[in-house]
Amino acid sequence: AVLGAGARLVEALYVCETNTTAEHLGHTYAVLGRRRARVLREVLHEGSGLFTILAYLPAADSFGLAEELRRSTSGVSSVQLL
Repeated sequence: AVLGAGARLVEALYVCETNTTAEHLGHTYAVLGRRRARVLREVLHEGSGLFTILAYLPAADSFGLAEELRRSTSGVSSVQLL
């Protein structure tokens, strides 16, 4: 089955977990969009006003992500790559 299938090109991906406030949600999405992230879900944590965004992020676009995100959101957002 493997030999009969056509060639495929795959790209390494991280699962990106980003935490931010409602005020900086737009800036966070802008940074993720520039880095070709594919958002899986967005969760609002009741009572805290914090959002958690889960996305697939290409490994090649992950370099410098934390710095750009902190600069764009004035240090409010944080990111973790899994």
